[in-house]
Amino acid sequence: MTAERQGAELLISVRDTGIGVPADDVERIFESFQQGNSGISGKYQGTGLGLAISQQLVEMHGGRIWVKSAPGHGSTFTFTIPQRALPEAIDLTSAA
Repeated sequence: MTAERQGAELLISVRDTGIGVPADDVERIFESFQQGNSGISGKYQGTGLGLAISQQLVEMHGGRIWVKSAPGHGSTFTFTIPQRALPEAIDLTSAA
């Protein structure tokens, strides 16, 4: 996992060394109830909701998510989140 600032965004990448995602499945894996490697029946279980939920959460925060993958070489999932300006200090005494 890596995280870096790119302008006004935080860029976070998570890489695995799994079986990868075929090019035909890359866009589809972010849809609800879809899984990559659809040709492998029953070997990998799940509901197919994880990436759809991840995409919704990232987009709710104003970011985007994508994957780069090659079968047999793993995948890198990357998402951005806009950085919001935060004050240097918060005065807790006036919050009462």
